[in-house]
Amino acid sequence: MAGYTTPGQYVQMRTAEDGKAAFIAVANAPGEGGSTLEFLIKPVEGTAGDIATLPAGATLDMSAVMGKGFDLSKADKASDILIFATGSGISPIRALLEADAEHGGLEAIKRDSVRLYYGAQDKAKMAFTDRFKAWEASGVTVVPVFSQGADGKYVQAQFTDEGLQPPAEKTFVVLCGQKGMSEGVEEAMTAVGISKEQFLTNF
Repeated sequence: MAGYTTPGQYVQMRTAEDGKAAFIAVANAPGEGGSTLEFLIKPVEGTAGDIATLPAGATLDMSAVMGKGFDLSKADKASDILIFATGSGISPIRALLEADAEHGGLEAIKRDSVRLYYGAQDKAKMAFTDRFKAWEASGVTVVPVFSQGADGKYVQAQFTDEGLQPPAEKTFVVLCGQKGMSEGVEEAMTAVGISKEQFLTNF
């Protein structure tokens, strides 16, 4: 637990000694939970799916907490934070939103605006919806985006459709999700003058 100091860090897990390890981000904020780490695990084929189907009380192999997490130090002069997450990528974002300033949370930045664009296929596949009100109360504008249905779109398209013009030199972008989403967000940010050097990732 002492190694979990920054939102965005992760562990490796496997269900068998000779099995392939999965990289899974920690969902609860550092400094919380005592001796407990929480994870959001998508039941897909492979190790993550094997973990998701384990019964209560089962054991598995887990590494120490790893990674640099989200380094907010280079965003200390930011006025606007744009966060883009899809699928299980919301897991380390939850940790970031709920961490205090001492443990690498957004409170460490004197920001004017924080917007979270969170994409999922539909509402049923959207995690942590019960925490949205608390995030909003802390000053985060939560924008749910659904890719399926008649009005389906991706998070980058939602941002573009809103027509926002954040101050390019003082806006930082936090990303966590699929490669295609990251590439789409990069294109959308370039269009409004935000460079890739102003992106924050946890890998």
